[in-house]
Amino acid sequence: MEASVRAVEIRSRAGRSRAMELDYYRQGSSAVAIAKNKAVVGVALKTLGGLLLAMFVIVVIVQPTGDFPLNDDFQYAHVAKTLAETGRFRVDTPVAPSLAGQSFLAAPLIRALGFSHTSLRVLTIVMSIVLMVCLHGLLRLSGAGTISSFLAMLLVAVNPLFVNLEMSFMTEIYGFTVALAGVWLWMKGGRSGSLALQICGAVLMGSAFWIRQLCVLAFPALVLSEWIVLRQRREAAGRAG
Repeated sequence: MEASVRAVEIRSRAGRSRAMELDYYRQGSSAVAIAKNKAVVGVALKTLGGLLLAMFVIVVIVQPTGDFPLNDDFQYAHVAKTLAETGRFRVDTPVAPSLAGQSFLAAPLIRALGFSHTSLRVLTIVMSIVLMVCLHGLLRLSGAGTISSFLAMLLVAVNPLFVNLEMSFMTEIYGFTVALAGVWLWMKGGRSGSLALQICGAVLMGSAFWIRQLCVLAFPALVLSEWIVLRQRREAAGRAG
């Protein structure tokens, strides 16, 4: 009888010991995961911080002030101004992109600060920063390293065409920001298995059409690239099998 009781006690102690060991390993794994996440966030902040510094230097050099239009953005500014003042969205130029998303984004700023080409340029610069954040997310999802990601973004930031567009109220920055945000969410959802993120990404990519029509091509391009990657994986699995 005593031997049976002792055996039960031994098994109970062994069970508690295993439970404590499992709990210890779980806590250790959680701590490692948190540390890795903090390290990733820290690297991302440093990368984006360096890029923002470079963009700030460009803005200081260019000094995009002055209440006058650049290129033909006066047409787009006029549409946003009319929307802010009358509440009606009306494209009254002979040839223009969709403009809807860009105009509705700029209208509250115009109502709050009054119409100014300078304030519209500042809004475009803010959107260009958002574009860079989306680009950074895409580069990291694709497996690019820290230095490679920074150099790729820096190459875009100092590109004369990009600088020209971000210092104006043209539609390219707005349209591609929304499209890239959609691509980023789509890919992130695919990696994490989140259908909700992929749906949000698809909606954003479709919404880019209402800023600049050609930006909607991001969606079929993404679908085509996903199909190519899937086909390559199947071929590789077939060869391995």
